[in-house]
Amino acid sequence: MTASWPDISSATLGLPDTGALVNTPVSEVLLSLGHCERGQSYLSWYTYQAAAALHTTLVEPTAEDDLNGIDAYAQCAARIAIAHAISQAAAETLLREAVALRDRLPQVALCLRDGLLTRPKVSTIITGTDLCDGQDYAAEVDRDIAAAIRAREGVWSRRAIRDLTDRIVFRRDPAAVRERRKRAHDDRALWVDDDGDGMAVIAASMSAEDAAIAQAAVRALADAVCTEDPRTKRARGSDAAFALLSGTRFECLCGRGDCDAEIPETGTLPPQYARIVLHVVCDEATLIDPEDTTPGYMDGYGVVSADHVRDLAERPDTLIRPINPQPATVPPAKDESDPDQPRADDPDPNERDTDQPVSDQPVSDDATDIKYCAESAADDAVADRDGYLEPIEPADESDSSIGKPASPEPAPQAPPPPSPPPNRRSGLAPHLESDPYRPSTALTVYVHSRDGMCTVPGCTRSAWLCDLDHVCEYNHDDPAGGGQTEPSGIADKCRFHHLLKTFTDFLDDMTIGPGGRPHTTFTTPEGLVLPGRADSVVDVIPALGTIRFRPADTRSRVGKPRVIVGPGTPLPSRRTPRTAAKHARRQQERMRNRRRNSAGPAPPY
Repeated sequence: MTASWPDISSATLGLPDTGALVNTPVSEVLLSLGHCERGQSYLSWYTYQAAAALHTTLVEPTAEDDLNGIDAYAQCAARIAIAHAISQAAAETLLREAVALRDRLPQVALCLRDGLLTRPKVSTIITGTDLCDGQDYAAEVDRDIAAAIRAREGVWSRRAIRDLTDRIVFRRDPAAVRERRKRAHDDRALWVDDDGDGMAVIAASMSAEDAAIAQAAVRALADAVCTEDPRTKRARGSDAAFALLSGTRFECLCGRGDCDAEIPETGTLPPQYARIVLHVVCDEATLIDPEDTTPGYMDGYGVVSADHVRDLAERPDTLIRPINPQPATVPPAKDESDPDQPRADDPDPNERDTDQPVSDQPVSDDATDIKYCAESAADDAVADRDGYLEPIEPADESDSSIGKPASPEPAPQAPPPPSPPPNRRSGLAPHLESDPYRPSTALTVYVHSRDGMCTVPGCTRSAWLCDLDHVCEYNHDDPAGGGQTEPSGIADKCRFHHLLKTFTDFLDDMTIGPGGRPHTTFTTPEGLVLPGRADSVVDVIPALGTIRFRPADTRSRVGKPRVIVGPGTPLPSRRTPRTAAKHARRQQERMRNRRRNSAGPAPPY
């Protein structure tokens, strides 16, 4: 009989005593939370091992000749269900995942044992590799996933694990991906679940683009009420969805005789509902070559297959825009031996090697060009004076050539771009010429495409709904002395995490590694340095790391804000302004963290 868990001392488990947690330094408590998570991962691994052993003992000897309705597999799961006090379905899921880890994903199982993964993330990997079962490349997929998890510094969210799994499977077996998408599309459905208290939940599965359109329609109708409507935003959304589904009229519930709400007629939408925007990032080759299998990235939904990207591009309401119409260099060929590891010779997008010759001729047609597709006619891009983000206007409804391979007829050649100025690398402008603080349209689109989500670990807010934040604080008085408006100095943060950094002692830092991948760290107010996200969209679209921006020109002068005071009022003076002192302290802390990371091992988790 084993000892009960409460009888095991905290010290035996490598944890502080529970009675002393209040008086334990915050940094140690945070580290203890990470230790607990790794311990739970080990217990999950042991649970899977035990379930797999039961399968070996009870199921495998009778698997071939057991044709009963309640077969050995169901009986084995029933034993687990009774022992765990869980449902039969949950027990069968546990048994299925245990067998998958044993037979198909042994290296991933070791990552779980070592605390690099949690059980929910392992479940995501198992689901994403179901079509690999019994295939010749199954062992390679298992090896590649485990290698990426072990080699990559940073935190893996469940969504990042899903994207990692998808892109590895996509590259190994595009046919399986097409089958998986077809299966998912064929299994679309609508269902209702009991939610208690006389309420129910209605749900439907559909394509991502259709879901985005449906959500936008519901939100538009829900927002048509006046400001005095007493319902919450979520409640209005529920009522609007019912009105659209049932064909009944949606009403404002303010009860005022002078209500100014413009509720549309039944079956119609408000005038402000014109179009929605769904961002998709992909290689140009994915759009023009029907045989290309390079996946794309859909905002909010992660990695999507090349076929799905082309289906979106062929919609008549799709707008396609190049992120980098004239790349400075032709991207290097991908290393197929390990597609998820950056090449050692990948160029750094922020290096300022002015000695490297740069051609002033247009890049050849076989060069990889990165585009993002805004589904359902996104707003027109703002092209600056350099013309570095020029939209490709959609054709008329009679023109069905959108997103299809170019016609055999030669297209008119665009004039070559002007030669770069001396000692300047050709590429996109990082900021507005009149204001070094403001990111250019090209940099904004690039950073959103690169990050995909808020860069703070665990946050899944879409990058396209985030603020662009200067990682190192921008110095308005001396632009050359502060954080620069360039890819290595700009990151996406949702409004909450942006405010958290601005008004608290939380600190972040970012460097750009080989292949253009961003590496981030976060420092708590207590000084604990924690790794940032392990993933970025560059992992899905490696050519994003080849896009070049000119070195930021900080010589442009920015007008200082006027201070309006009464006559004779002396201006306040401070030898070192409080904000400047705060920024200097933060920069010193970043440099200490960088020296520590370069000299010692990675953070514990």
